[in-house]
Amino acid sequence: MKCPAFLASCVAALALSTSAARAESPPADFWHAGLVVADLDTMDAFYTRVVGLTRVTDLRIEDASAPHRWDDAMRVAALDVLLDITGTQVEVRHYQGPGAPMAFELLKYHGRPAGSVERTITSPLGLTHVGFTVDSLDRVVEACRREGLGSVVSEPQALPDFGGRFVFLRDPEGNYVELMEPVPAEAEAEAEAEAEDE
Repeated sequence: MKCPAFLASCVAALALSTSAARAESPPADFWHAGLVVADLDTMDAFYTRVVGLTRVTDLRIEDASAPHRWDDAMRVAALDVLLDITGTQVEVRHYQGPGAPMAFELLKYHGRPAGSVERTITSPLGLTHVGFTVDSLDRVVEACRREGLGSVVSEPQALPDFGGRFVFLRDPEGNYVELMEPVPAEAEAEAEAEAEDE
């Protein structure tokens, strides 16, 4: 487990970059997205072995008043108050790609009745999906099928107007995952030149 100092450094880096840009930018910036899961290890395998993210933390966190589940848990005062639940015991894994210090997290809550986590069926028309850029859609699609983790919704599609190739997957718990393979700068320049010649 990486120590909490890593999280502190991520927050500090975010605060520094935000304060430096505050004069020119709006007073908010994206930090991360979190996904509550039922099977943490299977979901971890999908987002690392298929999508290609790097796991950077593996934490166990408990409210200071919660029953003691793990010897190495971080005990955090007022966590129950913050989350508006009782007896918080949660495993958290953070992930990053090359472009962000920490942008995605998986969370598994323990000691909760199975029905206490509300889940909905996701669809392309809903808001519930996460998106990542990747080096190769072909690599991801092949890994998804090879590893037997998740499923491919449709074959990759080139959308030049949006700057790349795209595909939707479902992760092992049914969440939609949008992936983009950006068009290389040289190919984009060639396409623009061809469009100007026409």
